[in-house]
Amino acid sequence: MYQHVRGALASAGYAQYEISNFARPGRHARHNQSYWRGIDYLGIGAGAHSYAHTPEWGPALVERAHPERYIAAVGRGDAVAGSETLSFDAAAARVHVSRSPRVARHRPAAFARRFGRDRSRTCTPRWRRFAPTAFSRTADGRVALSERGLLVADSIFAAFL
Repeated sequence: MYQHVRGALASAGYAQYEISNFARPGRHARHNQSYWRGIDYLGIGAGAHSYAHTPEWGPALVERAHPERYIAAVGRGDAVAGSETLSFDAAAARVHVSRSPRVARHRPAAFARRFGRDRSRTCTPRWRRFAPTAFSRTADGRVALSERGLLVADSIFAAFL
């Protein structure tokens, strides 16, 4: 069904820019840009997530999920349900997984600049079995999921974690 939908949308002039997102050229949603780039974002509302890349690898905050509880917590000044300061490994995995849904390729060199080491040194052994195979492709110094990789993307993402 996924392959059929991809073909039908492409025939209708829609470009795929994430695994499950398609849009006419120039009309894709911009809200995920911060996730993809690993930059700060602020989430406001029940169940929202926020992220700041400093200090260290950054705190991630989670707002209370249940709307009524969230509203009551805002009144008390206690809307944040939890937070963590990410370890290097957690921050690196977050970048891998958040960038992977993009159909557009990402640059390993950008990862190395941010984290000070090659992307392959941060991958789990489970991920390494996917990397050099038919599940990914490399062109112009960028890496992306192949057509086959898109079909098993959930398994690939789980290998990062």
